[in-house]
Amino acid sequence: MTVDKQHDTIPPQKVNRRRAALTVLVGGNINSAITVVFGLVTIPIYLHYIGSRLYGAWVGSGEIVTWLSVLEVGLASVMIQRMAKAYGNQERQKVAEYFASGFLLQVCLISLIVLLALIVSVFVPRWMEISGSDARVLSGSFVLAALGTGLTFINNGIVGFAMALQRTLFYNVMNIIGTILRFSLTLFLLYHGHGLWSIPIGVLAKAILLVTANSIHAIWLFGTEIHAPFRPTRRVMRDLAIISPALFFSKLGNALSQRTEVALIAVFIKPEMATVYSLTRRVAELLQTFLDHFGGATFGGFAHLVGEGNRTRAAQIHTEVMSLYSFVALLFFSVYMALNHTFINLWVGSDQFGGQVLTILIGLSTFTAGRSQVMTYLYGATGRLIQSSYLVFAESLFRLPLLLIVLATAGVEFAPLPKLITSFVVAEIALHVTFRELTGENATTNKGGRRVTLVLFTVIITTASVIGFFVLTESWFVLAIVAALLCSVFGVIIIILDLRARHIAKSIRGKTHRFVARWTRQFSARLTGAGVK
Repeated sequence: MTVDKQHDTIPPQKVNRRRAALTVLVGGNINSAITVVFGLVTIPIYLHYIGSRLYGAWVGSGEIVTWLSVLEVGLASVMIQRMAKAYGNQERQKVAEYFASGFLLQVCLISLIVLLALIVSVFVPRWMEISGSDARVLSGSFVLAALGTGLTFINNGIVGFAMALQRTLFYNVMNIIGTILRFSLTLFLLYHGHGLWSIPIGVLAKAILLVTANSIHAIWLFGTEIHAPFRPTRRVMRDLAIISPALFFSKLGNALSQRTEVALIAVFIKPEMATVYSLTRRVAELLQTFLDHFGGATFGGFAHLVGEGNRTRAAQIHTEVMSLYSFVALLFFSVYMALNHTFINLWVGSDQFGGQVLTILIGLSTFTAGRSQVMTYLYGATGRLIQSSYLVFAESLFRLPLLLIVLATAGVEFAPLPKLITSFVVAEIALHVTFRELTGENATTNKGGRRVTLVLFTVIITTASVIGFFVLTESWFVLAIVAALLCSVFGVIIIILDLRARHIAKSIRGKTHRFVARWTRQFSARLTGAGVK
């Protein structure tokens, strides 16, 4: 294939990676906050209108949709990495080729997912021990959920193009609008007697909106930024075909190791226990939605930075991102472990609480799993997508057997333990191989600093765990006050005792001050009509 040099010699517009990452982080967290609020409101409504048994079966069937989705093989991630690196190298033709080729493959694979979902939907009610009219509702809802998931994957590929070009504002705004539409439509349908159908219809409506809006934005962006033919090529298709097996195993590993607890509990124990387990970890999952944006916000910019060849700076950014992630995650999950018992009692009743030991293990395992996910994500952004994918799959090979053994011998209470062990190991491996890739050396560590961090982590987690054994209040208002107090106390302790946290807090404060000052000057200039130089 002959590359049109004219397209590659047009210099791209100057991009601001920090601003793009901040937009994703802020937009994603706003979206997550909306999801948290609606999630907390809708769960009791789901239980009231749908029932614990059917809702538990629905949650378990959602895990099966996740297993089917491994066939999409995570093409969106490789598209972002390849396009961002090409754009950083000013290779616009490559950007167009990866966008077109990846999109074509996504459509084919997602069509296969939906077809398989139609077949599997016949067996889902039997696996979940649901019969009668509920079986037909569960089967149809499963198909709609699979279709919504498929459209969401297509949207991820389209959005990946904008992320690679560091144009992240539009799709974040649309994602917030889509989330509001999803939950509003779901609640409307629930109140009008549509039962379980309400949930997948809301998911499908959001997916349709996002695919439509982001496609229009991508077409405009492509025409103004790339100036190259939108066509798949054999070379790029071959590259994607070579990397696809590794991506498939990575997705399979995630599905088998991270999305199996609820389904296995529903199938091998009973759907009611799946509901208890799901509700006990619900707040941890919602908190994790905030933290997941660390990887998404930095992936495109990190790949872009590596594409420019600035690997030393990339190593520094890696350290900053992981330090900030660890501090915020420690704060989130320590408060979760302290107050989840009280929260569940006030929210849905004590009979839906799985116990404080389960809460502690969920908090710890979610912390380590999130850290591992961001680590492997950034390792893949260096260009080592195949290696990072196989690393994720290797983790699942150990985690799934451990999970089956724990469920058979120790019960539901210790189900998060395998995730805690395997994700911790993988995070350490990913850290060192990433730094070898970027600097040629293992990650440098300050032993004294690591000891302080370990002691700090132990003290905060132990304190939070002990608090969680007591029901502190029967008032939502008092619970909110206690949560704010714990956040403040733990946050101050982290900033005072850990030098890295203190440095990051100072850096954020300085950048925020400069941003506000600059925005104020620009706004004042526009009001006076003077313009901004």
